Formats: sequence, C-alpha cells, structure tokens
Amino acid sequence: MNDDSAHSSIWKTSDFMIGIILASGMLMEHFVIDYEIPLSSIVRYLIGLLVVTLGFTLILMARIEFNRAGQPRTPGIPTTCLVKTGVFKISRNPLYLGIVLILPGLGLAANLVWWIILTPLLMIWLQQALILPVEQYLLERFGEEFGCYKKNVRRWI
Repeated sequence: MNDDSAHSSIWKTSDFMIGIILASGMLMEHFVIDYEIPLSSIVRYLIGLLVVTLGFTLILMARIEFNRAGQPRTPGIPTTCLVKTGVFKISRNPLYLGIVLILPGLGLAANLVWWIILTPLLMIWLQQALILPVEQYLLERFGEEFGCYKKNVRRWI
C-alpha cells in the first residue's frame, strides 16, 4: 500500500460494492418481493444482454486505455498520468459507468427487479466512496490539468 494513491482499501473497491448490491438484491428478491418484469422473457433477455454487453465494452475499453498509458488499476498504487483518451473523452468514470450498466442489464436478463431498483444506490455509493475521493486525489496530484478535464468531461456521461 502506498500513501500516495487515491484509495487502498479492499472495502473501497467497486468489486466489493457490486458484490454487496448483487447479494442484497437476491436476498430482497427472495424475502421481500418476487416481482415479474412486465416484458416477455426474450425481450427482457435481449435488452438485458445488450445493456450488459455495453457495460462490459466500456470496462474493456477503459482498461485498454489504462494499459496504454501504463496506469495501475489496483488500489494502493499511485497514478502517474491523467488518462483522457478513448472512452475517457466521454466519461471521467467509464469503469464505474460500465458496472452501473451491468447491474440493471443482469436484472432484466435474470428477471431480478431488485438489481434494477438498487442501481441508483450503487451509483450514489460509488460516487461517495470512490469517485469523489479519487477526484480530490487527481485534483491534488494534477491540479489545473485535472480541473480542465473535469470541466470538459462529465462524471458519468
């Protein structure tokens, strides 16, 4: 772990957060209400698959850009440059946006309405626990360069 990184705790990773939301949604579906999404199974599945594919594509494209720039994807390792290319031209957080798309896409495909309902909660949690601290870190580390990037590229989309 390095003190010069945006975050270094396993408890503050998107993998941990989405795991909690997925488990919570399944428990709520089982114990609170089992709701049938009012679309035919094939339509639900196809729309869900399309949204999941879009989410994974964003994640893959963001990872490619991180690799090209030689930037870490692991908590605890300092960032050495600001990545502003590829999908980072349209979203400051394409990795998190991809995750946020995957959750409701899976909910549609699997007919688990709670995953769709919990998506805004995941967005708020990601923003408060990860995005805002990382933005502060990047502002301190890259100053005006990050400030200009932040003015020109939206947080989500």
